[in-house]
Parts: sequence; C-alpha cells; structure tokens
Amino acid sequence: MSYNIMRTKKIKDRSAITSTAAHNFRIRQQGNIDETRSHLNRVLWNPMQVNLKHADALQKAITGHYEKLGVKERKNSVLAQEYIISASPEFFEGLSEEQVGLWAEHQVKFMKTEFGDNLQIAVLHLDEKTPHLHFLLSCEEKSVKRYKNQKGEFFKEGFSLNAKRWGPEFLKNLHTRHAEHNQILGLKRGKPNSGAVHKPLKEHYQELNQKEQELIKGLEKQKAQEEILKKAKQMITKAKELLDHQYQTIMELLDIVLKKDLTPEEEKKVTEIMQEQLKETKQRVSPSAPPKGGNPP
Repeated sequence: MSYNIMRTKKIKDRSAITSTAAHNFRIRQQGNIDETRSHLNRVLWNPMQVNLKHADALQKAITGHYEKLGVKERKNSVLAQEYIISASPEFFEGLSEEQVGLWAEHQVKFMKTEFGDNLQIAVLHLDEKTPHLHFLLSCEEKSVKRYKNQKGEFFKEGFSLNAKRWGPEFLKNLHTRHAEHNQILGLKRGKPNSGAVHKPLKEHYQELNQKEQELIKGLEKQKAQEEILKKAKQMITKAKELLDHQYQTIMELLDIVLKKDLTPEEEKKVTEIMQEQLKETKQRVSPSAPPKGGNPP
C-alpha cells in the first residue's frame, strides 16, 4: 500500500516568500525539473489573484492582506507556512493526467476544510519526478478581546499572526486526518512517532538522482545480458543447421559405401572425405577457449 506524504515549513521573512513563489510559479530556472512538462503545472487555488509572473507579487499580496486586517507583526513572527503534499511514487504509476488531477483536487478540498481562509495558494507540479502540491498559508488568526471601562464592558475583534497553533500535536493529528481523507484512494498514514526525520529538499533530490543512475546502470546491464543471450541463441541455431548439413553429407557418403561396389581406392577416398567432414564439424561446434582474462564470445 502507498503512503501519504505531507511536509511543512515556516516562513519568517518576505525574501523567503519571494523565493518560494519563484520556485512554485516556475519564474526562475531550476535543474530538477523537466521544462517540457512545466506547461502541465496548475494553480488550483489563488483567492488573492496573485500575479504568477512576478516573484515578489506573493509577498506583496500577503503584506497587503495583513495591512487590510490590521495585523501587527512582531519580531520573528511567522509570516506564512508552506505545506507540500504528495504520495509514494508507486501510487502515481499508471495514472493518467486526469486521474492525478482528481487526486490533487481531493487534497485541495482537505486543505480548505482544515485551514479555511488561511489557504492562499495551491500549486500542482507535474514537471518533477513525482507529482506533488505546494500550499501556502497566511498566519492571521481572529480573536475577540474583552474590554472594560467607565461606560461598561465591550468586545473588540482583531487579528494577529499565530502559527504556534499549528504545532507538533496539531501536525500529528493533521497527518491522521489526512490519512482518513485519503483512505478512499488506498493511501495510508506513515507510522506515528517513528522517529523519521524529514530530509532537506536538496538532499532528497540528490538521493532520487542517485537511485535513477543506479536504475539506468541496472537496465544497461540487463540489456547487455539480453544481447549476449540473443547472440548465443543465434550461434546455437547456426551450429544446429551446420550439424544437420554435415550429418546429411556423411549419411549420403555412407549410403554410397553401402550400396555401391567401390574399388578399394574409391572406398578409401570416400572414407577420407567422411573423416574430414567429421573433423570439420567437431572444430566448428567446439567452443574456442576465451583469451586470458576475457569473456567467451
């Protein structure tokens, strides 16, 4: 059975938001993508109508969003949070682009349910080794504060940045809910508290490239073995045809010896021809010794 994959990271400065947008919107060149498939990528959610052609448009949209809500940023505030969702590579084997699109829509539905208005961007990437989704969340949280003065008690609604609510316990439960949501697709949750550590994306790509090279070498070795086997079969067929021919020749000569009256000289000549045929047959079908340190032909 294939597994759900979900990773997350906090973004604490605007330059990091711009860098994330440049990657997700394919604004900068990248070595780990297949540019011939980049046109298949899709933006599935963009309520702020971010301009996808400018890397800084995302951080400007989020900044304007916070200003509109009256959010006061604090030092070291988490400005945004990114989630990456995928599945085991074997899950996507044999799926059409339409089926992968349905899987992606199913994940967007989950994130909308979980994060509501905080969900600002959802991008499907189909130009890397495994289909996956990038989600970007804004971190505002609505709160209602209670005030009291001489005129009495009143309440005021406001917003502040709060990514702490998406802490370890929340993420643990989120993974469980994500597995339940994807159970219908045959996906399951990884083992909780397994101690597994998420590797940096760069290291992950290096491992994928290494596995790809190992696979290519294995296929090349298999192809070479298949070619050797093919040649061996051809040699066996050729030897069989030669034996059949030589056998027929010897039988014809033997028939001459048995059915016809030959002079001693003629019989001697036929016998010599038969012996020569047998010798030639033996030489042709006997494998030659391979050169020292080499392989047989």
